[in-house]
Amino acid sequence: MDTRAEIEKLTAKFAKAITDKDFVALGPFYEERARFLPPGTPMVEGPAAILASIQKMVDNGS
Repeated sequence: MDTRAEIEKLTAKFAKAITDKDFVALGPFYEERARFLPPGTPMVEGPAAILASIQKMVDNGS
């Protein structure tokens, strides 16, 4: 599989997880030192905190 196809496959997988609100499926996208800066809130670090933040954003319709 070429690089473009791999990126497209991962992008589709990520989008499906968000659409389905399958936050467990998002876990492998983030490594332990990953950071995320959600809008209007402090930065969070690590997969669990990132997934909780994304779940909150999706639940709030962000």
